[in-house]
Amino acid sequence: MPPDIIRLTLKSICFCVVNDLKPIVDNLKVHILRHRKMSTKSDDIDESDLDIKSKYGLIDQQNIEVVHSYVIFLCNPLFELPENSVLFSIILCEIAALNSHLQNSLVYALRRMPLNLFRDILRQIQVFLITRMFPNSKLKLQPLVNDWLISSIKVMAILHHTNEMQINYYQNHYNQYTKDALLDFNQKKKYFEKFDHQIEDLRTAQSSILSTDTNFSSLYVSYQDFYIKKLDSLNLFKEYTKWHSAEKIHKGFSFCQYPFMLSIDAKRKILERDSETQMISTAKKSFLQNARVRNHMLPNSGDLFLTIRVRRDYLILDSLNEIEMKKNDLKKKLRVNFIGEAAIDMGGVRKEWLLLLVRQIFSPVYGMFTYVKESENFWFAKDADKAMLAEYNLIGVLMGLAVYNGEILEIRFPPCVYKKLLSDNITVNSSGVLPNLSLYDLSQIMPSIAKSLQNLLDYEGDVQEDFMMKFVASYNEFDTVKTAELKENGANIDLTNENRKEFVELYIDFLLNKSIYQQFKAFYNGFHSVCASNAILLFRPEEIELLVCGSPEPLNINELRMIALYENYTEKDDIIQWFWDIIKTEFNTNQKKRFLLFTTGSDRIPVGGFKEMNFKISRIECKDQLPMAHTCFNQLILPHYKTKKDLKNKLLIAIENAEGFGFR
Repeated sequence: MPPDIIRLTLKSICFCVVNDLKPIVDNLKVHILRHRKMSTKSDDIDESDLDIKSKYGLIDQQNIEVVHSYVIFLCNPLFELPENSVLFSIILCEIAALNSHLQNSLVYALRRMPLNLFRDILRQIQVFLITRMFPNSKLKLQPLVNDWLISSIKVMAILHHTNEMQINYYQNHYNQYTKDALLDFNQKKKYFEKFDHQIEDLRTAQSSILSTDTNFSSLYVSYQDFYIKKLDSLNLFKEYTKWHSAEKIHKGFSFCQYPFMLSIDAKRKILERDSETQMISTAKKSFLQNARVRNHMLPNSGDLFLTIRVRRDYLILDSLNEIEMKKNDLKKKLRVNFIGEAAIDMGGVRKEWLLLLVRQIFSPVYGMFTYVKESENFWFAKDADKAMLAEYNLIGVLMGLAVYNGEILEIRFPPCVYKKLLSDNITVNSSGVLPNLSLYDLSQIMPSIAKSLQNLLDYEGDVQEDFMMKFVASYNEFDTVKTAELKENGANIDLTNENRKEFVELYIDFLLNKSIYQQFKAFYNGFHSVCASNAILLFRPEEIELLVCGSPEPLNINELRMIALYENYTEKDDIIQWFWDIIKTEFNTNQKKRFLLFTTGSDRIPVGGFKEMNFKISRIECKDQLPMAHTCFNQLILPHYKTKKDLKNKLLIAIENAEGFGFR
């Protein structure tokens, strides 16, 4: 480490310890003024070339050391103390003011840090923001410079950008970092023991002040680590209104400009408020239009609700017709009536309609989706009948209605579906959405094919002679092997070592985009016919998946017990005590998920936790029956068994033989 940087760092630590900040602030100001004179260039420099450009003088070596000194400052744990927040705010302001090529240099330095230090920097900035935004009345805090808030958030944005680069790098090189290249990076993160080739060039560089021989616990942190839950207490819908208002787009600051800071709960609340606002607006327009026709001002249910009326025996056909006729009412509150039944929809009938529709449409017999057993995901059937595009549109509408009405769907799509859903170029590229999907994305759906393509890229022999392949894709569709040319005249183009990368890219594009373009376009349009809202732009693809499918987090029995209601039972009854003890202590994780699936129709919980749902246990006297469930009401029908052993046995039989919708 350069001696002047060591001295500056030691002085910073000493002054922080004795709480005498003025000398170090003055010293820092001199350092900053010197840096500002040096950093006059404004052209962008790609971070991958920083080491080369530094050697040739394109970036002043002193500038690089300035950036590295900022990294050292950020790592100082003493800045967590409130009394040191003034100095910390100055450092954050100066980092935020760095020009673009020095910010690239900073990102490059941050990418080389051990993950624990990167996480500590992130947490330290979050603590600083919380302390200053929500001050403790007992603390006497010194005033900060005017732009401390936006500067702090901009530095967090630099950290977020760094993390996103790491995620992208991992997805493009994931096979190099894990023994099993087919693992889901969100679920099974591994320890990383090597860096990318750029860092190897800098191991001996004098400008490197970061350790390069530390094992990483992972190459990146979770996107959830950037959440600042304390922001949930703010009036975020007001922030959202300010953000998406065209008149104020260039006026003032809004937290919605930096959605990575907002928790999924906060975004969901914004979406709910935005949905309510749009529902009210749509209902008002409908009422005023219909009032002129009716010549009276009394509203009816059609003005206020999207009311779907269907027959059980013609569920899909009736649903398609209703959605088509009422496509202008999709933003109204959803209600469902089964024709010939007296039930009033208080939420349960709506849930049942969604569950039954999803179950029918995703049935293999229907031919719209194929189930990939390896990845446990559904994928769009490539050779589906084009007459079924309306059904694909319907599935998109159902997902949009589920998001807007707070329902969970039993749908298992791979992550790239949600990436594609949030893209905005569905009609721009005729080859499909997101043509740059990677081998990693393919591995989430068809892991065996992804592994074969990776082996092709890694093969060290003569590809043309040993493989004897053409630019043709082969795939299975409903137990039938089919082929398709990957490019014009592909059947006559040999696969070689030189063109195998192009072959792999075209193969991925064919499987994930071109072969399902019409099906996905209909699905995409259906979803956005409901979710055409700026609030959707706040979400990551992973967060949309959570909204649609619920959270895969382990079942918290204590939380479920807190919301439970009882009909003809009391919480003190022996059988209720046995019930909770069995679920909590005697069921394994898989059995708990099966129980949740049996009683609610999904093995996942809502994003907001169990407080977002109802759960009822009702008593019947017939002791010979198995437990039953009304999934549309989250209701367990529990016979009054005499022993705990009998209760457990009957519960296990019930949940192991249910097919996702309980016994009705």
